[in-house]
Amino acid sequence: MKPRTRLTMIFSLAIALCGVGCDDDTTSPGGGMMDMAASEFPAAPTIGATQLDRMGRAGVNTALTDPFFTVKADHDGKQDAYNKAQPSTWASFADQFAVALGVFDGLDGVCGNQPLYDGGNGDGGAASAYGTLAGILANDQLLLDSSQSSCDPTKNYLAVEIAVITSGTPASCGGRTPLDPAIDVTYAALSGDLAGGSVTDGVSRDADTANQAQLTTFPFLGAPN
Repeated sequence: MKPRTRLTMIFSLAIALCGVGCDDDTTSPGGGMMDMAASEFPAAPTIGATQLDRMGRAGVNTALTDPFFTVKADHDGKQDAYNKAQPSTWASFADQFAVALGVFDGLDGVCGNQPLYDGGNGDGGAASAYGTLAGILANDQLLLDSSQSSCDPTKNYLAVEIAVITSGTPASCGGRTPLDPAIDVTYAALSGDLAGGSVTDGVSRDADTANQAQLTTFPFLGAPN
């Protein structure tokens, strides 16, 4: 084959492949080309106009807002409602929290040892037995005690809340750092292991020590992998 003929065939093949190549963000869902200035992507939301999420105590929404669901769409709607809720409505979530707390109370195999459990009022239902803790957790704020001189970066989470519940002195100043095992502490408290502060969940910690979360450089997170 002559060099000119081979070059012509390669050029023709390249043009043909342009019509069947992978889509990119300049191609509309229907397959036709579109101008990015008039794309089908939704407009970015106005910052501050709509609250989409909030972050107080880790794992509360996941663990207590309809965790044992059967209809995912309903479950997602309830969690979204929690994330969008304003402080004035937080207390309205306590009743549904109480139902879930009754289940987590038996996570360690012992019923009735959950913090602030009150089963002495007869058959008053979940709201009676678990309502006090449910109300505390519905008030979704991290508490800090500025009078404490120690802020252990791995033992801050729920330290002040636990001290209030046990009428003790906080083990640390409270709040949360990226090094706190927040989810483990949450499930430990819900199951009744308030003193131990840990659960056996079979999940190993990140072995990539070079890229772990740290407390020296903002945003205090490890390098992405």
